[in-house]
Amino acid sequence: MKYFFFFCFGFIPLMVHGQVSVTIKSKETGEPISYANVWKSNKIYASSDSLGTFSIGENELNIPFKISALGYKTKDSILINEAKTIYLEEDFIELKEVLLSKKVNAKKIKVGKLKNGDVGVVSEMNKETAQIGRFFSNDSGETLFLDKFRFKAICATRNCIVNILIYAVGKNGEPAEIINRNNIPCKVKKGHHINEVDLSDLNIQFPPEGIFIMVNYLFLEQNKLFGNKNENWYYYEPSIDAASVESYTDTWYNYNNEWKKNDKYSVCFQLSLTN
Repeated sequence: MKYFFFFCFGFIPLMVHGQVSVTIKSKETGEPISYANVWKSNKIYASSDSLGTFSIGENELNIPFKISALGYKTKDSILINEAKTIYLEEDFIELKEVLLSKKVNAKKIKVGKLKNGDVGVVSEMNKETAQIGRFFSNDSGETLFLDKFRFKAICATRNCIVNILIYAVGKNGEPAEIINRNNIPCKVKKGHHINEVDLSDLNIQFPPEGIFIMVNYLFLEQNKLFGNKNENWYYYEPSIDAASVESYTDTWYNYNNEWKKNDKYSVCFQLSLTN
């Protein structure tokens, strides 16, 4: 299997500094906020873990950061100096483009094929690629609901975790607002396996214009895999199966906070729907 990486050419001298632990919490409840994105210069710097914690170097305490999380208002230009706890306000957004409703299970429809890819897609250490996913078109003409999401991936460890994001379709066909208001974490199986995420409890109707399902890489220590030949180089797991293509078919990725079509491969994702 080939691998697509996003390389940074050249070498930068490494400087060792102490690390400072910071916790992100809800202003309303005081509960930790898991899998938030910590931004530095319009690029993801780190992700908070399941306890809402991330670390920064002591030399970066006076550098402005931005923090975003599902269901919370984004906080810009934060200087992490004396405060080791950051509070985010809940953001209540009414979704108008997607119908949330009850459903009656009858039949199931599968969109997309799960197969072994000839390409493995990972996020390299420079963290430029944060999300990779697929557009699913709605060609059924029926009222259907999201049921299960499956993807094939290779993982070397047992503790790898990703976050699943569901996007509505924008006016130009790009991923627009996020539909799920809470995290959908997925613990990726060790080895080369199909991973399944249950979406049925969300009661999300499959929009007529289609939908995007994205795997959001979490930049956590537990997701790092170091190279055998260069111990200073690493990437973030998992390695997602994809098939080589000659032109764009369905795959998008988020590169330095911008959405781009991929014309080299199509990720091996499958969406199960029910009426």
